[in-house]
Amino acid sequence: MTSWSGSMGMTRLITTSKCRVRAPERLRLALAASFLSRGWTAVLSLLAVPLYLRFLGVEAYGVVGIFVSLSAVVGLLDLGLGATLTREMAKLPGGQAQPPQARDIARTFELVYVGLALLVGGLGALLAYPLAMFWVTVDTLNRGDVAQALLLGSVALACQWPGNLYGAGLAGLQKQVLFGGVTTVLGTVRVALTLVVIRLAPSLETFFWAQIVAAVVQSSLLWCLFWRALGSDGRAPVFRLEALRDSLGFAGGMAGIALTTIVLTQADKLVLSRALSLSEFGVYVVASALATGLYIVITPLFSVMYPRFSALVHWGAEKEGELARQYHAASQLIAFLLVPLAVLLGVYGQEVLTLWTGNQALGTAGGWTLSLLVMGNACNGLMNMPYALQLAYGWTRLTLWFSVVSIVLLVPCVWWAAVKYGPVGGAAVWALLNLGYLVVAPQILHQRLLRSEKLTWYKAGVFLPAAVCLILAMLAKQIPLTDLSRGSVALVLLAYWIAMTVSLVVLMQQPRRAALALWSARNRFGK
Repeated sequence: MTSWSGSMGMTRLITTSKCRVRAPERLRLALAASFLSRGWTAVLSLLAVPLYLRFLGVEAYGVVGIFVSLSAVVGLLDLGLGATLTREMAKLPGGQAQPPQARDIARTFELVYVGLALLVGGLGALLAYPLAMFWVTVDTLNRGDVAQALLLGSVALACQWPGNLYGAGLAGLQKQVLFGGVTTVLGTVRVALTLVVIRLAPSLETFFWAQIVAAVVQSSLLWCLFWRALGSDGRAPVFRLEALRDSLGFAGGMAGIALTTIVLTQADKLVLSRALSLSEFGVYVVASALATGLYIVITPLFSVMYPRFSALVHWGAEKEGELARQYHAASQLIAFLLVPLAVLLGVYGQEVLTLWTGNQALGTAGGWTLSLLVMGNACNGLMNMPYALQLAYGWTRLTLWFSVVSIVLLVPCVWWAAVKYGPVGGAAVWALLNLGYLVVAPQILHQRLLRSEKLTWYKAGVFLPAAVCLILAMLAKQIPLTDLSRGSVALVLLAYWIAMTVSLVVLMQQPRRAALALWSARNRFGK
């Protein structure tokens, strides 16, 4: 077993005939930037949710939840181009100016993406009125206001759409520090702008106008940064159809994964938005928003390691030893960061939801829903490094087939459970789906890729952290929190999280070595 600190503490250079990259420094800096930027943006968004609820109300926030689900559904129109551009850019040598064909690929993907943005906006606009009039069940909101809000949301989505491609390109160019700084600032501006306008004029219309302004600024700035990072040789980049044809297989697989993933992840929300009133659906959306907070530690690591894996795979089989080391380092790091947080949220779902929103009734209604959604997201998060490994090799078929089979078997279960048991039923199906994926998919993956690494991955990346944290949390659960104040509950839960994290530092090889490396660096700095 190799350690994360070991992979970060390497002093050798990874060299090839075409590129020379100082791996530890770049990887360390990229990870720090990715975690800080995405973590800050996600935490800020989570902190803003109670304020959104205060100014808009639970029912109006349910409309925001419908818009988020609709955004995910139309996300399948990405056609895998974002992930494909990341992979293509990751293959390029370092330097300020990239080969002309790289700029041609970028221009080709860009023009296709602009067309897709217009299509996304048009589809959202067409769906806004039917959804407001015939799909949702409103209590106090005016259906016309709901339709207008969804229409404005579609405009915001279209304006934000190109920025997704430019962000994927910057990630592939190993510009995570630059991208991280920009997204930190833009995320802060977006939340601050939204809170200011809905404080002055609390309505869904002002909420979505704020999203439109923020989306335009984000896409424009990322466009400038991406093309500047590519550099120029004085020749204007051109559209090349062969660039799309060469990427068709991988992009097609990614598009299929996107389609099936969207069906799986949004089926519960779409069903519940029809089966429940907007007020009830709002409770589910709030629980889902908090459960999605786990991606604070999942997404940053994936965004750094996926292009890293792609580069190692591209530069030849001699890098397989390095690939295995970084694969295990990243897998253990994500488990170390994710599992204590997930276990705490899962075991204390009602308490955390009440603490977060300040609403005891909402915490009681959504506690079990939050616990089950967190379980599903945690299992999904642990699979992110195996998924990144598949994409680095251009192997999309495994995830695609798993998703197709899951849809055939489980989507009817989502419908039945959501209708019969409400939010808890939909959340339970999501948890079981991802638990099954965690158990079965690595068995097949490691028959083809990094064949000798399966048991190591399961032992250190799943079983050990999960067992330790669950045992500690269940022991702590025997101590009642009912008589404590809100501040005291927060301090107790923080202490439990610290206890689980420290236990993993002691028992897991990777976090322990990372902690020792940090301590040694601190001592050297102090001297």
